[in-house]
Amino acid sequence: METRVDDRLTPGAEAAAGAASAGAAAGGKAGAGESGAGKETADRAGAGEPVPAGQESAALPVHFKKIFHLHKVDAAAYSPLALAYIGDAVYEVMIRTRVVNLGNMQVNKMHRHDANLVKAETQARMIRLLEPELTEEEDAVYKRGRNAKSASGAKNASVIDYRTATGFEALVGYLYLTERLDRLAQLVGLGLEKIGEFDGE
Repeated sequence: METRVDDRLTPGAEAAAGAASAGAAAGGKAGAGESGAGKETADRAGAGEPVPAGQESAALPVHFKKIFHLHKVDAAAYSPLALAYIGDAVYEVMIRTRVVNLGNMQVNKMHRHDANLVKAETQARMIRLLEPELTEEEDAVYKRGRNAKSASGAKNASVIDYRTATGFEALVGYLYLTERLDRLAQLVGLGLEKIGEFDGE
C-alpha cells in the first residue's frame, strides 16, 4: 500500500502510537481483521526474513482477540457510519491517553483539553490538512464517511464540519479494524502536529 507520509514517526505520532495500543481496548465488540500489508509483514517475519525498519506493523494482541472471541472481518463491507461509530471511540481513547500523558491534573482540565481535540470542528480541520497525505484507499474511505447520511444532526458544528468529521472517524475506524495501528498512529500524530498540538513542547 502506497504511503506518502514519511516512514519516520513524528514526535506527535510517537506519542499517539502508545495511545493506539490503548485504543485497542475500546473496540473489542466490533471485531478486527488482518490487513494485507500487516499480513505480508507478519508472514515475512514468521519466515525469518528481516522486516525493513519503518515497515513493522502493529496489530491487536493475539490474547486480546482470543479473550473477546474476535474473528476476522471485512472492514470494507461495513457501512461508513459503522466505521465512524468505532472510529469515534478509538480516536477519543487516543486523545485521552495523550492528555493524561501530559501529567496529573484536575479532571475538568483534562476534559477541557480533550473536548477541544475531539470536537467536529477540530477533526474536520485535521482531515482537511491530512487529505493530501492519504493513499487512494484511505481517501476513498474518508469520502464514503463524509458523504454518508446520518440520522443525527450536527451539534455545535456546521453541517459541513460534522460530515467531514464523520469521514475522519470512518477512516480511524477502518484503520483500526484492519489493524493498521501504526498507520493510524502516524496519521493522527501528523494531524495533531499540523494543528499545532505539539507546539511549545
